[in-house]
Amino acid sequence: MNPGNIIFFLKKSLKTRVTLFSLIILLMSILSLAFYGNRILRRDLQDMVSDQQFSTATFVANEINDELKNRLQALENFAYFLKPDLLGNKAALQALLESRETLLSLFNAGIFITGIDGIVVADTPVATGRIGLNIIERDYLQAALKEDKTSVGRPVVGKKLMTPVFAMATPIHDAEGKVTGALVGVIDLSIPNFLDNIAQHPYAKTGGYLLIAPQHKLFITGTDKRHIMQPTPSPGTNSLYDRFAQGFEGSGVVVDSRGVKVLSSAKQIPAAGWILVVKIPTAEAFSPIHTTQRRMILNTILVTVLAGVLTWWILGHQLAPMLVAARIVDAQSDSRQPVRPLPISNPDEIGRLIGGFNHLLEILSHREEEIRRSRDELEIRVQERTDELAKTVDILKEQAELLDLAYDAIFANDSDAIIRYWNSGAEKTYGWTKEEAFGKKPHDLLKTQFPIPLEDIVACTLATGQWEGELRHITKNGVPIVVASRWGVHKNLDGDFLGFLEINRNITERIKMREERENLISNLNEALANIKTLSGLLPTCASCKRIKNSLGNWEQMEFYIQQRSDAKFSHGLCPECTKELYPDMYDQLIKQKII
Repeated sequence: MNPGNIIFFLKKSLKTRVTLFSLIILLMSILSLAFYGNRILRRDLQDMVSDQQFSTATFVANEINDELKNRLQALENFAYFLKPDLLGNKAALQALLESRETLLSLFNAGIFITGIDGIVVADTPVATGRIGLNIIERDYLQAALKEDKTSVGRPVVGKKLMTPVFAMATPIHDAEGKVTGALVGVIDLSIPNFLDNIAQHPYAKTGGYLLIAPQHKLFITGTDKRHIMQPTPSPGTNSLYDRFAQGFEGSGVVVDSRGVKVLSSAKQIPAAGWILVVKIPTAEAFSPIHTTQRRMILNTILVTVLAGVLTWWILGHQLAPMLVAARIVDAQSDSRQPVRPLPISNPDEIGRLIGGFNHLLEILSHREEEIRRSRDELEIRVQERTDELAKTVDILKEQAELLDLAYDAIFANDSDAIIRYWNSGAEKTYGWTKEEAFGKKPHDLLKTQFPIPLEDIVACTLATGQWEGELRHITKNGVPIVVASRWGVHKNLDGDFLGFLEINRNITERIKMREERENLISNLNEALANIKTLSGLLPTCASCKRIKNSLGNWEQMEFYIQQRSDAKFSHGLCPECTKELYPDMYDQLIKQKII
């Protein structure tokens, strides 16, 4: 029987059409039930796997949190019993550290003690070579010494170990409760440590763990060692990680950096502010449902093959309007002509579908017009912004040329304290050329001596917009100079912080002249204070030795001299007068050497 005869037969046989429609309904019902059952099963399985995985994350996170708390508590306990006088006895302090084997067992990279200045005074094991090292810039040491707080530090590459490490620090107090130093324990991530309990054991078959420090935007460790000390995804890259970093605890499905779809669960670690993430590819997590899906697909294929022979022609007839519509859409897309509504042959379900498609085409046409208009407006705004930036660049160039004419030293540094501008006045003042100064930090280049801590100057400048004071610098030739310095904040057009601008005037000669003047005034005042002497002729009585004053009165010589000089008188008897007045006592006084 040829196809034409079959078509004719189908047109003439109502029973056949009803049978075919019933078969179609049956097939659609099977597919619908399979799809619905698949969704329900997938949802329930995902909820179950997510709950199990989150329970695992919670258990491991609590274990890590307990380990961190135990180590922090051990440091605090040891620091509490450190006597203040021990900090001055480095040998005793070193011996005490080496005797704490229990504490040493908690930190695989050793422990050490610093003074209030951040310099290591005792360290074990001694082989690490940290004694004498200044680590005042470390965040955990800042928290201990300045904030009086026990904390877990940012993972960094150790100065001496040169391996990824993180440290825990607690303050040391004297008898009055004042911070006098810090006790620090170090964990080396490159050698076996307590975090390896999660890193060495994969989750399930292909899953794993990740330990993250969101406050530092770093991966600490994980099952894949390549994550150690790597930066976390930037905001907006991984929506699920963004939720984890904001404090969300739970599970979700996301595509990771390798393009693999994974189920991830996260739990906070309060002791350090970290996050533990457990992830597993969805291919493994939902493998049971995939097996069920394959079986259902096979069964559906068998039913479809059996029913397809009987339904092919009727479906072709029923779907003919859609095929016509598809050909028209293809023709319109190839010709790049404006999209026209598709013809509707019958007002049945297919006709309504085509009608809905026509409505969708109309909506898309309006949206394309809106997008085109928005793009034109955006291009106009971009061009206006570009013109504004060009004018700003021209203004900045003119300002730079004017600054270059100034006699004062003017230079600017970026947010990383690197010199990005250095005028001719700075070259004359310090002897360093622009090429030599660019790329260096100004206070390292000039060996700046600050009258107050640099952090206070920076804080004042950021808070008030400026700072003024005197600084001491060293020129390229090694000559010390004093400058009157003014600091300002450098921002872009949007108000974002770019760095600092410094204007320095050499006042070395002025300082010398001021000191010489003050010394001269001091010497003159001292000389004037010491000048009180008698001069000229003094009229005295030849008999009683009295002196005649300017009013013509006669005064005792002692009184007259004391009133007019700094001299003081004490009275006694000379040997001649003693012999004349007290002859009986004269020999005895001579023997006793009184006169």
